[in-house]
Amino acid sequence: MVSFSPTEEQQQLIDTIKRFATDELQPAAHEADENERIPSRLLQTGWEIGLVQTAIPEAFGGLGELSALTGV
Repeated sequence: MVSFSPTEEQQQLIDTIKRFATDELQPAAHEADENERIPSRLLQTGWEIGLVQTAIPEAFGGLGELSALTGV
């Protein structure tokens, strides 16, 4: 049977992304919207915490995670 419960690693990613969204993205959202530009520090942090590269193969700098649950 398919489980939709996150693994321990997936839960850690969820928790990290929640903190990033609350602590970094939310405070910068208005300014980013007004300037029509995402601050580069936010993009860099997104890469560092694994937010954008989960489905990118490891050979290309990603995590190589091909889980639909992680992708969501």
